[in-house]
Amino acid sequence: MTGTAKRLLLAAAWAALALGPAAAPARAQPAAEIETRRAASELEYERIAKALTLSEERAAGIAAEIAAIRKDHAAVSAALVQAAKTERKLSQEVADIAARLAELHIQEDGLRASLAERRGVLAEVLGALQRMGLNPPPAILVRPEDALSSVRSSILLAAVVPELRGETEILVGDLRELWRIAATIESERTRLLATVESQAEEQRRLSLLLDEKLRLQEKSEAMLAEEKARAAELAAQASSLRELIDALEGEAEMAALKAEEEAASGANPPASG
Repeated sequence: MTGTAKRLLLAAAWAALALGPAAAPARAQPAAEIETRRAASELEYERIAKALTLSEERAAGIAAEIAAIRKDHAAVSAALVQAAKTERKLSQEVADIAARLAELHIQEDGLRASLAERRGVLAEVLGALQRMGLNPPPAILVRPEDALSSVRSSILLAAVVPELRGETEILVGDLRELWRIAATIESERTRLLATVESQAEEQRRLSLLLDEKLRLQEKSEAMLAEEKARAAELAAQASSLRELIDALEGEAEMAALKAEEEAASGANPPASG
């Protein structure tokens, strides 16, 4: 209680005493009743003070939880951004591999066509040689120049066959290498597609986690607002009780002064005329 308030209460007490014995009982309360009210107010004040302390502790705990949630939210957001970047990078790699496979398929088609062409020529040459060997022209019917031409053609065809066979074997080897490369690239493409799907699943998981963190943050912030409002209400109640207790203490002081005055008046009765 402030000194000004005490002085005002004491002044009121002296004014009540100055009005005489008849006015004092109507304006003052017994000291025992004042003390009872003060003690009850003290107990209520202590209860509210404890409740206020608990409320403030709860508010501090909720605020710490919100800070942790915000930190987690930031970490999940960063992870989600990184996951999106990784997915885009992997998707681009898959697209590049698909383009590479398309080029290999074009090369394969060219090699197949070239191989088919050489095999066709080789088959024709072999067939011609076989026909010439199985069905030689009769000597009587063959003119010398025709026989000579046939021999020359046979020699030329026989010389072409090894070259065609060599080219065919080279083409077959190229095709096998092409198939090996294509199989390796296709395997890598399959692996990347699985990684892209895994990354997309991770993005979905992170998005759900981010939504959950946001929901928890909103819930905790609402709880914090409620707890702060409760703490403010308890603080107001405590302040009012403190003022009441101070006022009752002032009344107790006035009651004590009055009792002392009455005791002094009883000890010194006025002399009769």
